[in-house]
Amino acid sequence: MELSIPTAAQYFTTPSPSVNRTNWDFLAHYVAGKAATAKLDPYKDHSAVDPELADVRIPGWSRYIYPPTLLPLYQALGERSYDFARSLWLLLYMAVYLAGGGALVLSCRRDLRPLVAALGVLLLTLSHPLMVHIKFGQIDALVAGLVCGSMAAHAWKQRSLSALLLALATVTKVSPAVFLIYFVIAHRDLRYLAWYAFWSAALVAASLTLVPVAYYQTFVTEVLPDIGRGAFSRYDQSIFKLFQYRFFTPKLLPPLGFGCLALLAWRLQPTVASQPPVIGRVMTLSHLVLAALCTQAILLLSPICWMMAYVWIIPFSSLLIVMLAPRLTARRFLLLVAGVALMCAMTRGIPIADSPNLAGNLLATAFFVLLLTRCSGAIASSPVQQSGVTH
Repeated sequence: MELSIPTAAQYFTTPSPSVNRTNWDFLAHYVAGKAATAKLDPYKDHSAVDPELADVRIPGWSRYIYPPTLLPLYQALGERSYDFARSLWLLLYMAVYLAGGGALVLSCRRDLRPLVAALGVLLLTLSHPLMVHIKFGQIDALVAGLVCGSMAAHAWKQRSLSALLLALATVTKVSPAVFLIYFVIAHRDLRYLAWYAFWSAALVAASLTLVPVAYYQTFVTEVLPDIGRGAFSRYDQSIFKLFQYRFFTPKLLPPLGFGCLALLAWRLQPTVASQPPVIGRVMTLSHLVLAALCTQAILLLSPICWMMAYVWIIPFSSLLIVMLAPRLTARRFLLLVAGVALMCAMTRGIPIADSPNLAGNLLATAFFVLLLTRCSGAIASSPVQQSGVTH
């Protein structure tokens, strides 16, 4: 099993063998920041201009593939030494991740908080994706923390704050926009959409005081279509991996998958009317399951999903395992635990063991869909409904 503080420190300080650099993925943000400071396009390869800007994804392009909104942050990091900058990056994303997950824990029933927190710590301890995230300096913990904070704020009816945090997550890594299925469709709340649009526009407008609009044009017209094609890899943990030996890419899978999720969210509204909140004053157990499904859909339907992204599942899994335990049969509960365990497992470089996170995602996704569509009585007749919610 995975984690101790010395183990995490070892992952953080061990360079990637193929490139002999520590925090290889953070390097993309660091180099993008230095390029932007030099008035160079952060999405292009400028190694011919300055060897310190060498960070090539494919010929002519850098490995920075995110929106330009947070470039001022990466510019500030780029002004520091690389070792100091990557340490600041580690502190930033772990602080946001733990704060967002902690906000969800503190928003659930008081008697459940110690158990949820203990399980969360256990999953953090056992999560191989988290260790690889620390090794490469990825961005997913930061984004997941913002989304968890958005969920907690929304559960306490803080619509504007929730929309701000979701907008910030979206301009950081686009994919959190999928959670509009939860906030807008499941809750049938167009005012939330208005707040989200306002904050998104405000964040982009604020960035334009420091970031050229041409960077946004490059991102939308060139970078997004390029990364949308995916990059088949044995380490990919998205559903696209299942098609890597075929002669086509299933481009309709994401719109079909997210469309089905949106339909499920729309049909969920009548079933939650009689359910008490389990998170804050708004989020019922069915809502929590749907939020987990949004998370898993992002991982499952991305053009490519590295194992590090599975840090997303830890906060929601901790809550769901504790809250569903008294409502499920032993067999169903073991299926849930098996799915979560696989999503936290280590991938191996051999065909039979190189897709545990994907397998766990497929298992948990099927389980949650069936829970919401065929076994909703297991949620509706929960002990919480009988005893009430105490915060």
